[in-house]
Amino acid sequence: MRKKKIIYIIPLLFIIALLGFKSDVYFQISKSFDIFSSIYRLIYENYVLEIDTKTLIKNGIDGMLKSLDPYTEYYDEEDTENLEYFASGSYTGLGITVSVIDSQLTITGIKEDYPAYKSGIKVGDRIYRIDNNIVINIDTEKLKDYTRGEQGSNLQMYVINNNNDTILHSLNRETIKMDNISYYEAINNQVAYIKLDRFTRTSASDIKKAIYDMRHNDQIKGMILDLRDNPGGLLDASVNVAELFLPENSLVVSTKRRNLENSGEYYTYNKPLEPDIPLCIIINENTASASEIVAGAIQDYDRGIIVGNKSFGKGLVQSIFDVPYNGHLKITTSKYYTPSGRCIQRLDFAEKYKGKIVQNSKDTIQYHTKNGRKVFDLNGILPDSIINNEIDNPIFVDFYNNFIFFKFAKYYIKINNLKNLDNIQNDNELYNSFINYINHSDIKYTNNIFSSLENVKNELKTNNSMKKSLESLKLLELEIKKELLNELPKYKSELLYQIKYELYLRFYKEKKIAKIMIENDPIIKKSINILLSDNYKKLLSPSNQ
Repeated sequence: MRKKKIIYIIPLLFIIALLGFKSDVYFQISKSFDIFSSIYRLIYENYVLEIDTKTLIKNGIDGMLKSLDPYTEYYDEEDTENLEYFASGSYTGLGITVSVIDSQLTITGIKEDYPAYKSGIKVGDRIYRIDNNIVINIDTEKLKDYTRGEQGSNLQMYVINNNNDTILHSLNRETIKMDNISYYEAINNQVAYIKLDRFTRTSASDIKKAIYDMRHNDQIKGMILDLRDNPGGLLDASVNVAELFLPENSLVVSTKRRNLENSGEYYTYNKPLEPDIPLCIIINENTASASEIVAGAIQDYDRGIIVGNKSFGKGLVQSIFDVPYNGHLKITTSKYYTPSGRCIQRLDFAEKYKGKIVQNSKDTIQYHTKNGRKVFDLNGILPDSIINNEIDNPIFVDFYNNFIFFKFAKYYIKINNLKNLDNIQNDNELYNSFINYINHSDIKYTNNIFSSLENVKNELKTNNSMKKSLESLKLLELEIKKELLNELPKYKSELLYQIKYELYLRFYKEKKIAKIMIENDPIIKKSINILLSDNYKKLLSPSNQ
C-alpha cells in the first residue's frame, strides 16, 4: 500500500510545482504590465512637453522587440500595407524608388508604365514638395506617408530636375505590382535564364510561365535561376519554387520551434516541371531566407550547382499574428533546416539573452548531400563554385556609399548635354572622364582603413605633444588614398559596368537595361560555361572535394 501512495504523491507534487511555476510566470507578467502602465501614465501626466501617446507606446513596443532579433516587428493599422506588400509584392503609390543623396530625397529608380514614369519624372530628380509639404530633407520611410494612399487619389509633386528647374507633376496613385521576375531570356538559345527578385504567392507560377515561354526552343541545354539580392519572402513560396525542380515527396525544409511539438516539415507534392535539366542557382551575400531554402534544398539533393558568393545566412522563420485595432505582430517563431539537417542561420540571437555579444559562429557541423558531398551549417549557403565578383580595393565601398556612380552619371549627362546615348564616349574616354571626376570631387572616404585612421587622429588631437605624429598620420592617409586610386585601372571593366548601368537608367527601359547588363555579367558568363561543360558533373561529385 505504501508504494501505491508514493506513485500517486510524486505526480501530485509535480503538478503542484508546475502550477506554482506557471503562477510565478503569470505574476511576473502582471507585475511588468503594472510597472509599464504606471510609467506610461506618469510620463503622460507630468512630462514637461505634451506627449503624443500613440508615438510613445509605439516606441515602447519597438524598444521591446529590438531586444529580440531584427525580424520581429509590430505593424500598426497604418503599416498593414507593408505586410501586404511582403506577401503579394504590390502597393498603392507612384512607382518610384528613392534614396537620400547629399541630404536630399532623390529618385533612383522608376517603374515603367506607372504614374511617375508616365508623367515624365526622371532618375536623378529630387523631390522638393508634395502637396503643401516640403519633403526634400525627410527620410525615405517618412516619404511613404505622402506617396502611399488610396487607388486613384491625387497628389501634387514638385521635383527639381538636373538643370535645377522646379517642375510640378500632378499624379494619381495606382496599385504598383512589383514583378517577381525582373527578366528572363533564353541566352544564346542554349540556357534559360530567370532573375527572381522575391518570393510571393505567385513566384512559382511566374517561373512556370517563363519556362514555358522559353521552352519553345528545343535547344535549351541548361537553366540558371538567379537569386542574387533576393531577400526572400513567403516560406510556402520557396517550397513551391523548389517543387519545380525536385522529385515529388521530397523534403524541402523543416522548421523547429521552441516547442518541438509545433515544428513542421514541408514536402513537394507534385511532379517537377524540370526534373533533369542541368540547373545553376546564383547567390550572393544578399541572398537570404526563402532564397536560401531553395538553394539549400537544390544543393542537398545535388539537383544543381550553387554558384557565386556565400549567402546572407537568415535561417529564422517569422509568423504573423493579429493584435487589437487591426495591427499585426510578426514574430520569429522557429529556425529552418535544409533537407540534410543543417541550419544556415548566420547569427545566434539567443546569445543576447545571456548578455553576450552576438557574433558569427566559428564552429560548423559537417553534413552530406545526396551524393555524399560535404556541406556545413551556421554560415549561410556556401556555393559549390565560388565565383567572386568582389573588388578588393576598399575605396569602392565609398563609391557605393556616397553614390559616386550615380552622381557621375548626372554630371556626365549635364556637361555633355546628352539627349540619348548615341553620342556616348568610347570606353577609354568614359573611363578617363570618371577618373577626372573623382580626382576633382570632394569625396569623404570612410571605409575601414580611413575610419581607423580617423579614430587614431582624433586620439592624437587630444594630446598636444603628439602634433608631429598627427602630421605624419595625415601624410600617411594621403599616401594610402593615392595608392588605392592608382589601383583603379585594374578594375576598369567593373567601373565601366557600374557607370554604364547608371547611364542606362536615365535613357533605357527596364527590360533593355537588364538584357545589356546580363550580356556583360561575368558571373552569368562563367555559370553558362559550367553548365555546358563537363565541370557541371564534376562539381556534383564527392570526389571533387
